[in-house]
Amino acid sequence: MDVLRDPYFIYPFIISAFIQIFTYYFLQHAFPKQFAQTRKQKAWILTLQNSFVTALSSVPFLYHFAANGFSFDDFPAIDTPFAKALTAFFMTYLLADLTFGALFYPELMDPMTGWFHHTLYTVLSFQILRWGVPGLLGVYLILEAPTLLLSMGQINKAFRKDMLYGGIFFSTRIVFHLVLSYKLFTDFHNFLFLPTVSVFPIHILWFKQWIVQQIKKCAIGTAPTSKTQTVKEWEKVVVASGSSVPVPRRAHFIRADSVSSAAVAAAVAASLAAPPTPPKPKRRILGVMAAAQQPAMARLQAHALRLLRGGRRGSNSNLQS
Repeated sequence: MDVLRDPYFIYPFIISAFIQIFTYYFLQHAFPKQFAQTRKQKAWILTLQNSFVTALSSVPFLYHFAANGFSFDDFPAIDTPFAKALTAFFMTYLLADLTFGALFYPELMDPMTGWFHHTLYTVLSFQILRWGVPGLLGVYLILEAPTLLLSMGQINKAFRKDMLYGGIFFSTRIVFHLVLSYKLFTDFHNFLFLPTVSVFPIHILWFKQWIVQQIKKCAIGTAPTSKTQTVKEWEKVVVASGSSVPVPRRAHFIRADSVSSAAVAAAVAASLAAPPTPPKPKRRILGVMAAAQQPAMARLQAHALRLLRGGRRGSNSNLQS
C-alpha cells in the first residue's frame, strides 16, 4: 500500500513504537512510587503520554483551522509530514495499549472503551492516511485534552479534578465534536463526516457515566466518613465555635462539616448530658462471676499459707531435736 511505503509515515511509526515501549518501562523503573505501585498506574502510563503529546500537537492545527475561518476548504495543514507523523504516533499508542493491556493489565481493558475504541480508531486513522487528510485528525486530537486530566487523576488522586474534567470533556468531546462533524459535512459533501459521527455515541456514553458518578458522589458526600477523619473535623468545628466541650464518642458518626457551629455545640452538650450506655449483659455477668470468685480465691490462698507455715514449723522442730 502507498501508506506503508510513505517514509513520512513508516519512519515516524517505527520511532513512535520504540517511544511507547521505552516510556512504559522507563517510568516504572525511574519513578516506581508514581507509576509502578499498582496495575492501574501502569495501565495509564501510555494514555498519559499519548494525551499529552497529541493534545499539545493539535494546537498548530487548531490555529490553521481558526485562521482559515473555521473551514476545511483549502485547509493548509490537510496533508503535511507533521500530520502524518502525528497520526503514526497516535496509531502506535492504540496498538501498544492493546498489546500491553492484553499482557499486563487485561482486567483493566474494558471491551467497549478499550478493545472496541482502540480498534476502531486504529482503522479510522489508517483510512484517514489513505484518503490523504491526516490534518483532519490533527484538528480532531484536541479531544484528547480531557484524557490528559483523566490520566493524571488515575495515576495520582491528588491531581484528580472531576469538575474541570467534566467541563473540558463536554466542551471538546461533545460540543466541538459536533462542530467538526458539521463542518466536515458542509465542507466536503461526502462520507468524511461518518467516522466522526460513528464514534460520537461512545463520547455520549462516557459523559453519561461521568454524570452518574458525580450524582453518586454527591449522595455519598452526606454520609458519615471514617472515625478518625470525622473526629478531627468535629474538633476543628468545636474549636472554631469557641466551645471547650470535649469530643464525645457519639460524635464519631456525625459529619462535622455538614452542620453549623451552633449546632455542633448543642449536639456536643446533648451528647454529654445523655446517660451513659449500659454495659452489655454478657460483660455484667462476667463481672459478677469474677466478684463472686474473689472471696473463694482469698480463702484458698490463706489456707495454703497456713499449710505452708505448718510444714516449716514441723521441719524446724525436727532439726532442733
